[in-house]
Amino acid sequence: MKTAAATGVTCILTRDLGFGHAAAKALKRFSSVGVVLITLPQQRGPAYARAFQEAWSRKPIVPLAGKLVRWPA
Repeated sequence: MKTAAATGVTCILTRDLGFGHAAAKALKRFSSVGVVLITLPQQRGPAYARAFQEAWSRKPIVPLAGKLVRWPA
């Protein structure tokens, strides 16, 4: 998080629940960065890409600085 904030990263996308929770704690110190925890079920590449596109068409990702957002909600 420190490096991300220092280099101007404003959003981190992750599927890693552990990282998402750890990052959420760090967001208090690095409030310019938002973390999006992607909750789509794991699938093979093409199927995952389709699921991602379908979810995105219903509701695009909207990161919030200093917050952990679960997507799709």
